[in-house]
Amino acid sequence: MTMTVVSQHHDSWKRTVPRSLGWCGLFLLVALLFNTGVTSRAGETEEKDRPKVGLVLGGGGAKGFVHIGILRVLEEMRIPIDFISGTSMGSIVAGFYASGMSPDDMEKLFGELDWWEVLKDQTPRRDLLFRRKLDGHRHFGFEVGLKGLSVIAPRGTASGQKFNNLLQAYTLHTSALESFDDLPIPYRALATDLTTGEAVVLDRGNLATAMRASMAVPGAFTPVELDGRILVDGGIVNNIPVDAVKAMGADIVIAVDLGAASMALTSEQLDAFGAILGQTYMLMKRPRDEEQLLHADIVLTPNVGVFSASDFHRSADIVPVGEEVAQDKAEKLAALSVPEELFETYLKRIREVQPVQTFEVASVEVIGNERVDDRILAERQTVTEGTVSSAAMVNRDLARMYGLGDFEQINFRLQPTDDERMDLIYHVTEKAWGPNYLRFGLRLETDVSNNTDWHLLVSHDRTRLNALGAEWSTDLRMGSIRHLMSEFYQPLEFDGRFFIAPSIEYLSDVQDLYQRDERVAEYGVDWFRGGVDLGVQWKEFAELRLGSSFGNVSAAVETGDEELPRFDEQLGGVVLELVSDRLDDTAFPTHGYFLAAEAGAELDELGSDTPHEWVHADFEIYHTYGDHTTYLSAELGSALGGTIPAYNAFLLGGLFSFSGLAPQQQRGSYVGVLSLGYRLRLGRLAPSLGRSVYLWTRADAGNTWMTSDEIDESDLLFGGTVGLGAETLIGPIHLAYGQSEQGFNSFYVSIGTAF
Repeated sequence: MTMTVVSQHHDSWKRTVPRSLGWCGLFLLVALLFNTGVTSRAGETEEKDRPKVGLVLGGGGAKGFVHIGILRVLEEMRIPIDFISGTSMGSIVAGFYASGMSPDDMEKLFGELDWWEVLKDQTPRRDLLFRRKLDGHRHFGFEVGLKGLSVIAPRGTASGQKFNNLLQAYTLHTSALESFDDLPIPYRALATDLTTGEAVVLDRGNLATAMRASMAVPGAFTPVELDGRILVDGGIVNNIPVDAVKAMGADIVIAVDLGAASMALTSEQLDAFGAILGQTYMLMKRPRDEEQLLHADIVLTPNVGVFSASDFHRSADIVPVGEEVAQDKAEKLAALSVPEELFETYLKRIREVQPVQTFEVASVEVIGNERVDDRILAERQTVTEGTVSSAAMVNRDLARMYGLGDFEQINFRLQPTDDERMDLIYHVTEKAWGPNYLRFGLRLETDVSNNTDWHLLVSHDRTRLNALGAEWSTDLRMGSIRHLMSEFYQPLEFDGRFFIAPSIEYLSDVQDLYQRDERVAEYGVDWFRGGVDLGVQWKEFAELRLGSSFGNVSAAVETGDEELPRFDEQLGGVVLELVSDRLDDTAFPTHGYFLAAEAGAELDELGSDTPHEWVHADFEIYHTYGDHTTYLSAELGSALGGTIPAYNAFLLGGLFSFSGLAPQQQRGSYVGVLSLGYRLRLGRLAPSLGRSVYLWTRADAGNTWMTSDEIDESDLLFGGTVGLGAETLIGPIHLAYGQSEQGFNSFYVSIGTAF
């Protein structure tokens, strides 16, 4: 990409443009005085006779939605834009407008976007490999890398992957253009070279990449590497790039300044760390903004002080502010209006480029990958040579590749061929902090009156150990439970379908023994076992494992009656396990189902001191209508006519198990529970804080039994729970109260991930 570099002090164009407005300013003044528009001596407006208008859209995060309202009013006033430039969010709106998108379409697009999903940057669960789905409920989503003894953090809280996919999809029709001068409206995006501190004017290449680079806010989005440069948010050095449209040939410049409103913030509005940090950033670059504004002919300063840069979910409130400020300047802007016929011709020209619906693929190429074998990536692609594709299909494949967990970003571009087909080129950026990762989870759970448990999880994953994608994963869990689990996962084919997974595990737990609602003893239970699983993984749908394990379990009373029995037994058995996970979320699912079923046996032939058999299954299904979600869950477990040792019995109780019961309050060799639930979404949090807040309730029916002869419908317990839940950056939070028959009731508090 060829780039024009404007110096950090923005003085490159001042040598050729005087500080006064010059003839174009005089022309504007005369036009304003007579308010007659720009006409030829014959009274008929000619395109060549009017001054060329440049529009500059400043950066400001979500505040930049005001640009849409301004563009709408400019069109209503029949003011053609000949050149357009922007920085950060201004570059996004400017880029879409330059490519032919109308203000109405932009408002609809941004208003309908699920910004919580776009900014979260995670691949939808439906597209994740099944193995990656297992990580979702355990970790915060934040990871660091290990290089020797050094810890390496990601370059931003989000890679901007989903946002980039969005930009690519809506600018696909510009793929064949070599220069941004060839867009319906010539366009420039401003970025900052992180190594030199220079302002970089992006004038050609991939439009979506230029827009994304201009909005790479340091710390929020990762930088964009382009032609040997590391590019970040252009607002650092040039937030209102008047000089860019001047250099393009604009006679009259309209500039939109989003920073002016921030200069008048009150102490009440600066009561949080984020607000103080943002204001500091604005003050540091304000002198450069004001220097640029000196050379604009008309400056629009929308009153966006009541909004924050992260209010992306409030586009419907922000857009009208742009309309208001443009209408307030209507008298000045009217001088740039052209006759209706001329403007209709202009509109037809800039909107004549039709979005690309489908295209035939000539070839598919992936560049930039070193750790991930091409054959593994090919297994994640449905768009192949000779297929007729669309942006949606390409983005789906892109999400599936991104869901492998190895990449910081994946971009794509289309290269036209001589036979009117397209070469599809994926450019992947592997995580600079990989392939050796640390991930973390935290959970605090209490039923207030009986149990309080806390857990800290540290996971170490060494990925891409060979071409087939072997991984060595180790979990260390500390707190109320001490748990160490290490597994070597070796795919046997490039599609990952068949695998072998040897593992070792140590678990030290304290289990409670109850009589009705009274805890009478605490058992310390220690497990040590190792084994090997053979399995089949059906990509993102399900996993089947057949494994054998050997080890030892010991249990002794820690508090309570010392006459209670002790255990010290050898283990040896087999387990067949099927798990199918099609939920769209781990904490607050809205659609899909989950099934976990297993059949196992401890066998005398394999050295088990207490042979026994069991089958067990959990099932959940969810459906959502608007803000209303209903769900059904069931749990069934059986010792197949026998009994299960107390240390391995089925457990019932706790916030997500049975209403009103404390964790582990009921145990037995047989279990049966049916639950029906309802969840109402009360509102949304700002994307920077989390996602949503919910009111939920659940009704339960079920029990546990020690022997099959004891199972009787008359023993069923019935209960219900009501609670509040929230999806936050630290994981799900729940406050709830549950009550069941026989006087069992509990208050529950749960914070953090589940593992």
